[in-house]
Amino acid sequence: MNSKFMKLIPFLCLGVVIYLGFRNIFTFNQLSLGDAPYFYQKGMNELVNEAYLWTERGVNFGGINLSLWLYPLMFLFGILGTFLKFGNEIVIRILFYLPSIFLTVSGSWLFAKYLKLSNVNSFFCSLIYTLNTYFLLLIDGGQLGISLAYGIFPFALITLLELTEKFNHKNFFTATIINTFLIIADPRVAIICFLTAFLIKPGKNLIRLIPLIVVLIGLSSYWLIPAIKVQNFNQTNLGPNLNFISLSNSLFLFQPHWPGNIFGKAGSPIFYFAIIPFLISLGLFFKTDRKILWLTFIFLIFAFLSKGGNEPFGSYYSLVLKHIPLGQAFRDPSKFFMPLTLLAGLLIGNSVSKIASLFNSFKVKVIFEFMVFLTLVLILYPALIGKFNFNLSGKIPSQDYYKLYSALSNNNLFFRTAWLPERSSYGFATEENPGLDGKGLVNLRPLASLTAGEDVFNFFNNKDYVKWLKLFGIKYLILTEDPRNPYPSDKEIERKKMLTDMLGNDKNLDNISPGLSFNTFQINDNFPRAFYTNKLYGVIGPDNFLDPQKPSVFLEDGKFNPADIIGVSPSTFELVLNGKNQTDLSLSYLQKYLVSPLQETM
Repeated sequence: MNSKFMKLIPFLCLGVVIYLGFRNIFTFNQLSLGDAPYFYQKGMNELVNEAYLWTERGVNFGGINLSLWLYPLMFLFGILGTFLKFGNEIVIRILFYLPSIFLTVSGSWLFAKYLKLSNVNSFFCSLIYTLNTYFLLLIDGGQLGISLAYGIFPFALITLLELTEKFNHKNFFTATIINTFLIIADPRVAIICFLTAFLIKPGKNLIRLIPLIVVLIGLSSYWLIPAIKVQNFNQTNLGPNLNFISLSNSLFLFQPHWPGNIFGKAGSPIFYFAIIPFLISLGLFFKTDRKILWLTFIFLIFAFLSKGGNEPFGSYYSLVLKHIPLGQAFRDPSKFFMPLTLLAGLLIGNSVSKIASLFNSFKVKVIFEFMVFLTLVLILYPALIGKFNFNLSGKIPSQDYYKLYSALSNNNLFFRTAWLPERSSYGFATEENPGLDGKGLVNLRPLASLTAGEDVFNFFNNKDYVKWLKLFGIKYLILTEDPRNPYPSDKEIERKKMLTDMLGNDKNLDNISPGLSFNTFQINDNFPRAFYTNKLYGVIGPDNFLDPQKPSVFLEDGKFNPADIIGVSPSTFELVLNGKNQTDLSLSYLQKYLVSPLQETM
């Protein structure tokens, strides 16, 4: 009896700390902060549809769906919500949060067992892979697809390694199924998984993976073909490389946004995280087999990859991304933390096992192993006390979001809402009634021309701003707290107050805020999604010609074809030289010679 109980102690310890770290997942609280979506019933219904490359969900005025691979999961999301009437808080747990945690714990344990390592190795591998700053912040930030891919990763890696060892129908079928799920969760992680398998077992047997790759490409064609067709668009709209991880961050397994998880507020590793590389390297001072030495070498490779374009040798990483297909998909190198933490867990388990073997007393061994366990848990004390800002914080969304949804969803006409400064996941938005991030409005050319200074809402000072918002189909302006910044500065608070007062005093807006904790203003007579104009102006010159009453296109980008206006009535099209001359106009005829910088480098 005592022997059986002793065998259960490691599982009990692991279960307790996992519960403490992720306890909000095991409640019925809403979990749609950060990047996690919240679908009201109208949104659920829209998910039961075909896979569309173009979306207005999360993209102001529409754009390419950059996570089209998630379509099967999102379709199932809609099925559970539409036909079984499960709420968002239930479905998001069933499909994402709970599988992510369960697969992470069990997959890392099984991976250590696959490598024929001891129970101690398996325990610490599972502990480190589950409780680390990277995975905790993935869950807290609501990065659902990546979190699920994190859990599937060890299982997919096992199937690839087994297939290289023995190619048979069972291994091939298993690898196909599990790696297909991994690709649906995040294909970038699948690529990293294949790279990890190649590093762990390099050799001729890797050719056995080729049939699997062919099948996986075929199964992924529903998103892969559209992605290839719009590759130019994607690469030019992904933004800058996200090089916020240093080599010390990688070696210390320290996600630089720990624990606040606020983008832009990155920090260096806290000194007590030095226990991580210390324990990893400690096992190397003992007699070590070649397998552990090779895993240590691979760990260092992924430590370098995880830091991305940062020094040392960061320029080589950036150079490789520019010259491989879809390389920009890895502009955020933090995904290399997946194999990094998995290998770190194995190596820490190896060190603990080696040191414990020096003690003759079983009790001393257990005490030593428990002290290491306790140390590794305590350095993550913010997780134990729920010191997070998003999904692991236990914060409950305002009921006013649901009240506003009830009011707005009864309107069957097209309209857009603009959420200032940014739309929360709980803010009502569908494909039919899109919700816009207020911060992004300044990127629209007309509003950008009205903006001066660093305040992105400066255009509200212009007398014509309501006319422009009507033109954009915006019917409601909703002022809420910034969902991604729980600690606004005094300057930000003052700006919000000024904006609220200014909108409240505008006679062109109707204040419909009574009964709500956030200010909501209505704009009457907004334009429909599609409309036509009787006259169009073709402008050569600066933006000061912009007028909401004069629909305009600017021709200075070199893409204008003069043949397009041959035979067009002067009453429907007027060419305007706004401070320019015919020489400037002639430059717009060169569209056939135009080569974009992207095309030049490809």
